[in-house]
Amino acid sequence: MPEDASPLVLERVRHYTIGFAKPGGEPAALGSGVLVRIGNVRGILTCAHVEAHLQKLGAVGVVGFSRPNAFQAATLDIGDAHTLVFGKPPWTKSDPDICFIILSPDQGAALESRFIFLDGDLNLTKYHQPSPSDIIAHAVCGLVEEFSGPTVREAALVGTGLKAVLTPGRVIEANGHISLFECLESNIPDLPTSFGGTSGGGLWLVHLRADADGNPEIVDIRLRGIASWEDLESAPPRIICQGLGRVALVIGTVREREG
Repeated sequence: MPEDASPLVLERVRHYTIGFAKPGGEPAALGSGVLVRIGNVRGILTCAHVEAHLQKLGAVGVVGFSRPNAFQAATLDIGDAHTLVFGKPPWTKSDPDICFIILSPDQGAALESRFIFLDGDLNLTKYHQPSPSDIIAHAVCGLVEEFSGPTVREAALVGTGLKAVLTPGRVIEANGHISLFECLESNIPDLPTSFGGTSGGGLWLVHLRADADGNPEIVDIRLRGIASWEDLESAPPRIICQGLGRVALVIGTVREREG
């Protein structure tokens, strides 16, 4: 991905990206997710292992990034939501590890007043249409615990600075179940030592073209998968993602259950 295209991509995908957080916790970044609407159902697409951890905590913070310079946070009680889980522990790199947290009507309305939901049906439909551009790139977006800001305590309030991190790269292997994402070698000096907090974040397919002045512009962005595992022994590092087939399985299952 051209370096000058990264801010454009982050500007688009951060609208749908959320982080699960526990301010002042160790870690503060509990995982990431993608806000998705399937018909009239609103929910959060994330990893099954992230959802399992959230279930132990009950109420957690949800942090959004769609409105620059605005405080975007809400509290989500996972017990009030219905979860659709594919996969079970112990998870491995190739196992199903994907979940859709179906928000209650009240939860969905509360989050939609602050955040933006991706149209899941439209996203899948795009993959059955001709490619809008021959120039493509890939990126993963999610929280990174290592890049979290310091914890600030004021009276009874505790806050930790969290941000959505865009990691450009390329998909070097893919099937319906798994997409293997490799970070760019040129970015190695800027990469974290661990992508802890990124699990549940989106793997995005970006279609680009050059404008009249030769600068990159985005033609289309599509969700291709969900980050679920890191491989730091490879050079450059790799992120194993739940593939498009598993995303489609989740969306199709929600469609069937909701009629």
